[in-house]
Amino acid sequence: MQVFPVNNEAFNNSLAACEGLLTGGGFEGPAEALFLQKKVMMIPMKGQYEQQCNALAASKLGVPVIYDIDDQFVYHINNWISSENKITVNFPDETAQIIADMIKRYAKNK
Repeated sequence: MQVFPVNNEAFNNSLAACEGLLTGGGFEGPAEALFLQKKVMMIPMKGQYEQQCNALAASKLGVPVIYDIDDQFVYHINNWISSENKITVNFPDETAQIIADMIKRYAKNK
């Protein structure tokens, strides 16, 4: 495991080359990692409602989530590192249909 300072280009390169992403409970990082078929583990920030919601949704997909740093923390991290637990997501690209529906609704209401 390596930790790097914030740098968007370095992050993108690292994410593309890594085996997995240990991240907070934000949306973009886990979503990008899942799309790239990387294993993901999340540690949402306490007191951050959105991060808690994202972590809950990710856990329903099978992403492991650590809510408390306790005496089992190192065990869970090591177990995740040694696992091959990659979550396969296949969300259909419905962008064109959504836009067509919006245009249709707008045209009706005009």
